[in-house]
Amino acid sequence: MKDPVAEAVKDAEAILRTAVGERLRTRLPLAPLTSFRIGGPADLFLEPESMEDLSAVARAHRETEVPVVVVGKG
Repeated sequence: MKDPVAEAVKDAEAILRTAVGERLRTRLPLAPLTSFRIGGPADLFLEPESMEDLSAVARAHRETEVPVVVVGKG
């Protein structure tokens, strides 16, 4: 039996990988990036560099419904 969440993440990864290539990171630990040094691994992680990157994230979210969390300046 397939895990629908894992399949959605895989589909979102494919969309993003096509758009941003190797800049997309998978299973990236978030703790080193936070003020309190807490946070587990992000399934998908991207530091967008352009509006095109943000458009790709929006497309991946729209097509797969994988949640998007914006982290920064916290």
